[in-house]
Amino acid sequence: MSPNRIAVQVHAEGMRPCRVPGGVAALSVAVLAILSLACACARASSAPGASPAPPIAALPCPAHPPRQPASPVRPGGSSRLVPGHPVVLTVCGYGVAGGKKQSRVLRGVEPLVAQLNGLRHVHKPINFMCPNRPGGAFLLRFRYTSGPGWDVLVQGSNCRFALNGRVLTFTTGSLQRRLAALLG
Repeated sequence: MSPNRIAVQVHAEGMRPCRVPGGVAALSVAVLAILSLACACARASSAPGASPAPPIAALPCPAHPPRQPASPVRPGGSSRLVPGHPVVLTVCGYGVAGGKKQSRVLRGVEPLVAQLNGLRHVHKPINFMCPNRPGGAFLLRFRYTSGPGWDVLVQGSNCRFALNGRVLTFTTGSLQRRLAALLG
C-alpha cells in the first residue's frame, strides 16, 4: 500500500478515514500470508492420506559372525569401509568362541561412520604376521533409506582388522572400546 492510501477505522462514534503508513500495511499483509501458508502446510501434513514414512527396519544379527562380509554394489563401496549415509545400525557382538553375546540398534550413526571411514587402509598384497590376541568380533549391519544393507566385520582378535568384503583397514583401540561400550 502507498502512504497516501486511505483506510477506514471504526470507532465508537462511527467510521472516519485515517492514514495507515505503507510499511505497516505491507508488513501486516506479509505476516498474514506467512500464517496462512503455515496453516495450509500443517493441514496438508496431518491429512488422513498423508502418513510419515515408516522407520527403516534394523537388520538382525546372525548366530555367528561371517568370515567375510557380503559386499553388495553400492556407490563408494570399493573405497570406503561404510559408503553413503546409513540411517540405522545393528551392532552385533560375538564372544571369543564366535557365539552371539549381545546386540543393539542405533540411529544417528554419522559419528561412528566417520570414525570407521577414517581408519587406515591395509594395502594389498598382505604379507605380515599378527600377534595371537584372543578376542571376539563385532558385526556392524548398516541400513539405508534405499538399496541393500551393508556389513562391516570388526575383528577383536589377532590383527584386529575391519573389513567389508572389498576394503580392509586396521582398527584402533579407540574403536574397539567404543563398540564394546555400545554393547555395555
